[in-house]
Amino acid sequence: MEHMTLKAVQDQDLIEALIFKCKKLDINLGQSELDFLVKYHARDFSILLEKVMFLDQRAGELKRKITIPLMKEILSL
Repeated sequence: MEHMTLKAVQDQDLIEALIFKCKKLDINLGQSELDFLVKYHARDFSILLEKVMFLDQRAGELKRKITIPLMKEILSL
């Protein structure tokens, strides 16, 4: 029987998946904002996607672009 080894998901893989999903959802999020999000939050795709959607909603309500300062404000960092 052959054994399989699971490898940890790399940050770049999470970022690429988030970029793909953001494009599908028409959410504009820059590379530096995605890097920040992955660096300071759980490395779980579902949680990161929830954060992105929440940020998009709040940014829309505030009529502001998603930036790192806005992310810090909204996510209480």
